[in-house]
Amino acid sequence: MSRPAWTRDPATPSLALFAGVVLTGFVAIGLGWRVAARTLLVAAQVPALVSGALGGLVLVTLGAGLASVQSSRRLAATERAETELLLDEAHALVQAFKARQS
Repeated sequence: MSRPAWTRDPATPSLALFAGVVLTGFVAIGLGWRVAARTLLVAAQVPALVSGALGGLVLVTLGAGLASVQSSRRLAATERAETELLLDEAHALVQAFKARQS
């Protein structure tokens, strides 16, 4: 049985990890909001908001930034491979033209 094409991409595990980091960040934001909403005492709300909201925001930003970098690297590698194929075909055409001229 062959694997699906999306699992053969070497960037898939890292992108899945970064998606997990983003999801964890949103969960942290939700938990911080939930803890802060349970009490009317502002002194108890502030630590929950700081740890949950700011920590979650850091995780979301970090995961999204790393996913963006990884996607850019994957796109650059694809473009590089396509450029190499194009150059190989151009070289083959030049060689065929030279052989035909001789």
